[in-house]
Amino acid sequence: MKAAYAFTQATKPFIPKGAFLGIAGAKIGLLKGITYFMKVNFKACNTEEEAIKFLTD
Repeated sequence: MKAAYAFTQATKPFIPKGAFLGIAGAKIGLLKGITYFMKVNFKACNTEEEAIKFLTD
């Protein structure tokens, strides 16, 4: 989660929307908290297809 936080903080000014792959269980809740408090539109996705759909909508 430290890596997700650091990545989100570093890319916030440049990337309006992002997707994380390989995050499951309780870590999804932590990621939602990070994205909520940092006010970014990032999401944990189960598959590459789901991530691509989220990023292109």
